[in-house]
Amino acid sequence: MAYQELARNGRRLAICSPSDRVSRILEITGLNLEGLVYPTTAEALAAQSAARSEVPAG
Repeated sequence: MAYQELARNGRRLAICSPSDRVSRILEITGLNLEGLVYPTTAEALAAQSAARSEVPAG
């Protein structure tokens, strides 16, 4: 999946404020459990920033 490919390259995918239909599809596929979906752009950016700060330098 695309998000897994991004993770292998040190990047993350974020989905912000998905519509009800998109949220349902993410729920059915289990992608809502992967830490990809955020209610707001601000929350997605904060999570991305936090994830970057957890990565050891190297």
